[in-house]
Amino acid sequence: MSRSTMIEATTRFYFDVPMQKLDTGTARLACRRYGSGSPLLLVHGFPLSGFTWRKVLPELSKRHTCYVPDLPGMGESEWTDKTDFSFPGQAQTLKTLVDRLGLEHYGVLAQDTGGTFARYLALADGARLGKMVLINTEVPHHRPPWIPLYQLLLSLPGAMACFHLLLRSRPF
Repeated sequence: MSRSTMIEATTRFYFDVPMQKLDTGTARLACRRYGSGSPLLLVHGFPLSGFTWRKVLPELSKRHTCYVPDLPGMGESEWTDKTDFSFPGQAQTLKTLVDRLGLEHYGVLAQDTGGTFARYLALADGARLGKMVLINTEVPHHRPPWIPLYQLLLSLPGAMACFHLLLRSRPF
């Protein structure tokens, strides 16, 4: 299978599953469900979306029921003035999502900033979260020096609209 054929196939696999929107009280999260088996929550990093997982979903969904949300403000999710973008706040949003999905137990696969959210989620929901795999994530208690600049830039008028357009452009 050529690389372009594989990319097309994994992209189709991702988008062929219907997306549902779940209200967490502070955001409306887009979430897709794939496969069957033990529940697995896939948490993407910043500034990405659930689309990040498209290449591994075909294999993971053979053994797991994969829940793939877009975090608030990313992908097809929406945020409000009540959305808490702090690490504990994002973990609480994910915990509420897990509640809405009705999961009694689950595992987490997270990458990048999603790994930090997952660590906070483990603290908030340790009774239900059984296994966790973190990929290419931040180092705890180390904040990359460019984060304040990102936050400042995103606070400018129209920045989020430009950011969303950039993320939807062809290179991403």
